[in-house]
Amino acid sequence: MKKWITSLVSFWSVALTFCFAQNIPIDTWRTHFSYNNVRILEEGNGKIFCAVENGLFYIDLATGAINTLSKTDGLSDAGITALSYSEDFKTLVIGYESGLVDLHHDGKVTTIRDIKNATLVGSKKIHQIITHGQLAYVGTSFGIIVVSLERQEIVDNHRSFGPNATDVTVTEMLVFGERLFAITNAGLLSASLQSNLSTYTSWILEADSASFSHLTATSENVFVIKNDTLIAQRVGNQWIDASWASDESIIDMKADHEFLYLLTSSNIHQYQSTGPTALKSIAHLQANTFLPSDGFWIGDLRSGLIDPAGQSITPNGPLSDDITEIRYIDQHCYAFYGPHPEDYYGQTDSLGYSLFDNTSWGTETIEGFYNITDVAFFENNHYFSSTGYGLYNQTEGSLVTGLSKNLEGYDPLIPQLTTSSDLLYIPSYESGEPLYTLDEAGELNPYSLSFIGTSFPLAVSLSQRGVLWITRGINDGGGFIALNLNNQDFRELTTADKIPSNQINGVAIDLSDETWIATVGGPAIFTEASFIFDDLNAIIPIYDNKEVFEDESVTAIAVDGGNRIWMSTREGLWIFDNSLSQLEAHFTTDNSPLPSNMVLKMAYNSKNGEMFILTEKGLVSYRSGSSAGGITNRSVSVFPNPVRPGYEGMVGITGLVRDASVKITDVNGKLIREVAAKGGTASWDLLDYNGQRVRSGIYILFNASQDGSETHIGKIAVIN
Repeated sequence: MKKWITSLVSFWSVALTFCFAQNIPIDTWRTHFSYNNVRILEEGNGKIFCAVENGLFYIDLATGAINTLSKTDGLSDAGITALSYSEDFKTLVIGYESGLVDLHHDGKVTTIRDIKNATLVGSKKIHQIITHGQLAYVGTSFGIIVVSLERQEIVDNHRSFGPNATDVTVTEMLVFGERLFAITNAGLLSASLQSNLSTYTSWILEADSASFSHLTATSENVFVIKNDTLIAQRVGNQWIDASWASDESIIDMKADHEFLYLLTSSNIHQYQSTGPTALKSIAHLQANTFLPSDGFWIGDLRSGLIDPAGQSITPNGPLSDDITEIRYIDQHCYAFYGPHPEDYYGQTDSLGYSLFDNTSWGTETIEGFYNITDVAFFENNHYFSSTGYGLYNQTEGSLVTGLSKNLEGYDPLIPQLTTSSDLLYIPSYESGEPLYTLDEAGELNPYSLSFIGTSFPLAVSLSQRGVLWITRGINDGGGFIALNLNNQDFRELTTADKIPSNQINGVAIDLSDETWIATVGGPAIFTEASFIFDDLNAIIPIYDNKEVFEDESVTAIAVDGGNRIWMSTREGLWIFDNSLSQLEAHFTTDNSPLPSNMVLKMAYNSKNGEMFILTEKGLVSYRSGSSAGGITNRSVSVFPNPVRPGYEGMVGITGLVRDASVKITDVNGKLIREVAAKGGTASWDLLDYNGQRVRSGIYILFNASQDGSETHIGKIAVIN
């Protein structure tokens, strides 16, 4: 048996390597965060740690290896606000906006949830963390929380230690000479570490100014920045202002044992009593923080980590987390940063767009074409739209001419592109010709305001019979225009037609040609997307005998290959079956890698079922157990195959005829399990009918369409 398993592993090794490069297991999350905006730097254990919006990365100074950490790696949250490394306990202490605190040690994470779960009014943000001995001091809006790094739990809470026992917000701390200094909203306080820190009489009000920041110490002195430009030094029990003041704001201040260093927008300075000496020009950067360590490491707001040689170090990811639109076409996910037309006042960005090829991200720009909003692939050409720059044919390398300026004199504001088999649809916001089509011959056809019924189109969706559902901007009343370009059928759809609100957040037309609508007042359905002109009214969906999300803002909506409905609210992301008889999943920041419960957009990879999910804080993706099913089996594949020891996930069978039934047997023909496909994908949890994990061996997969006309046989190896 051992020899058989060894041979089996060898047989499948090449195929498995290829599959992992192309695929991910069902129920797997991926994060797609930018690492260009470095907020905090910390050094420890021969590493430089860099906190960004939704996680952190670090570089091993000995090997140069770069690693990332996020919620998919065990961190409890996104939105890091504080970092501190304990050399004594080889532990990285991480604080978050939410109040969570993680202790990362030896690849494992212990989360302290007491602060987040506390019934307190106001912010629970972790402002700063410092470590000293076996303790971590955590600065919060309600005092100082003390965590034992040995016991990995909170051991003390110092709250009302301000003047006259008032509560204080602690934004910075420093231990110097066995004395704890704290910058608070009541001023700069200090107390002996040997005293009772919970008693306000133990604390001295060193200065009552709230304009202090960047507590720093050399081996001999404590320093602080006053009013962003002046340095003060503690001499005895008094704070003495330096004779020199900076001409520009001091962004950060750090020290080693001997010297004090200042970061401004133009230089890194070494400070002495006689004044500063410029050491390194950084005017070309957007420096946010720095570390002196065998030179200077700089945390930049757009270029990630800058090493002492001036090289940018960033893990792979999109350009920014501030994405305004996503689109999945031609086996790529695109991320765009162009402004929404309702928020456009002539501004320009040159960010280009980010592109994910299912393995890695890259960023591309188009010279002279900015504010990019969307992409479409039509007649073997890639077209890009823009707010304020019109339409660009990337394949030919030229602007598409013939589009009129908008009513305020800007070049066309094109928020979105849609294609059918024979037309490219181009909405033009705030225009006298608010819609264009481009046909297969390359001819551009304009449609007037009188024909379309609005000058403010935001998006176009197509029914199965080619009826246009035009989302109308709220500046023109919102709602929809339904339009048939062939016979000129026209209908305006608003709250008068039972839509919960005229402010539309999204629309999705499902595989049954039903229109699902997300509004700020809840969801709605029109059961006949192609026959909307028959005076059908919207229906409010029902789940569990109640209206779904009544009077709640549904922020995004999508349909997957299994015809399931994905809806998001401020409480996270919900997945229902098409009839809303079953809630299949509810994802939040607490039970998933979502960086925020506020989902803005979704884009679906119909081939493997991966849904890309854009939140207000960044982009993630989740491979669902669905995909687009065809009328025949198409390149049926099983992943992972073989199933290796220790694998606990789902097996995905993709490329199936739509809604197939899959029977799983052993090599002797004994039926082990039967599963149903969702669209073109079926999932197997490796359990038999008795709920027991199957034994090692070869299993046969028989799938058939619902009418039995389309069949396929495959195999999978399971190694326990």
